[in-house]
Amino acid sequence: MGERALDLMAARARSDTIAHMARTGTHVLERSALDAAMARWVREHEGVIHQRRMEHLGAQAAGSPGVAVQHSTSGFCGDRMSLVLGDGTAIRLHLLWPRRHAIAAILGVRWTDRIGWTVTARTTAGDSVPIHAWRARVLLPRRRTGADAASWSLLG
Repeated sequence: MGERALDLMAARARSDTIAHMARTGTHVLERSALDAAMARWVREHEGVIHQRRMEHLGAQAAGSPGVAVQHSTSGFCGDRMSLVLGDGTAIRLHLLWPRRHAIAAILGVRWTDRIGWTVTARTTAGDSVPIHAWRARVLLPRRRTGADAASWSLLG
């Protein structure tokens, strides 16, 4: 059998498979299984993902006078803190000790085995304060495409 005949057979088999998947809806099941597997992988590795993001933030802060904080809020009891950076990245900190400060910049980030995350920050008053957190999550901004990107550039 020649190469051309094998190519035609492969093309026919692909089209038959695609037609069968479209008729039976198995492509939807395969896609949902893939989505479920990806969500499971993300849940299993969530700690490592946020650790790498915090380490990257620490490297950014070390190489500059500080990472600017656009907005900061404290939880009701002061046990949680949310920071929104200038690029839209959000940081959620679960604090060991309550802190109620308006943060202007992040000066450093490091991991300590006995405490957890230590974020050195500059307040709006200009003071340098350590913030100790047992858990940190870094949420990256959504990427904007198409019409969203055009409207985003007009607003920002």
